[in-house]
Amino acid sequence: MPDKELCCFAIIPDVENYAMLQETPLELVLGQLEPMDLHGKPIADKWQSIKVSWLTVPGERPLLTPDIAAFNATAFAAKTTVCEQLGLHQQESCELLPISVDGEAWSIIHVLTELDAVDEQQSERKIRRGGQFGRGFSKLVLKLNAVSDTSLFRVKGAGLRVFTTSAANGFYQAVQTADLKGLIFKPVATT
Repeated sequence: MPDKELCCFAIIPDVENYAMLQETPLELVLGQLEPMDLHGKPIADKWQSIKVSWLTVPGERPLLTPDIAAFNATAFAAKTTVCEQLGLHQQESCELLPISVDGEAWSIIHVLTELDAVDEQQSERKIRRGGQFGRGFSKLVLKLNAVSDTSLFRVKGAGLRVFTTSAANGFYQAVQTADLKGLIFKPVATT
């Protein structure tokens, strides 16, 4: 029987208050022959470290530097020391891809685990005109017995969002205990 005290969270980068990372203009010009694919398939064996910079918008005030930052629209990154503090180098649920942020060693946290956890009976999918299902959910409900994992994971059919749980010694608890900044943990309904 699953622990009803366990909570599930969607992890959202706090881009309103903290800076996000982007590939440097030189990296973008040199480019990789194939687009960067951070969608859950292991790529560490062919990964080459890239230089990354903080996204700045001319005319806007610079945002605070987070402990864990958004990288592009699909991943997070943190200083390598933060990844070690969180125990991510020992997790099977993700791989750490080295990057250089203004000369500092950081890692992209590439989430590999994908769980079949959508409670289709309780969830409500967005519907487009014409009555066809759109992308995403107006209400997402996850099956708690499928997400009892303490690590990071994606959910099959729920896009590229990353999730975690409140399990002891899990990602959420570690981030809260270390008071790390840059992420928002949005509760997700479970059954």
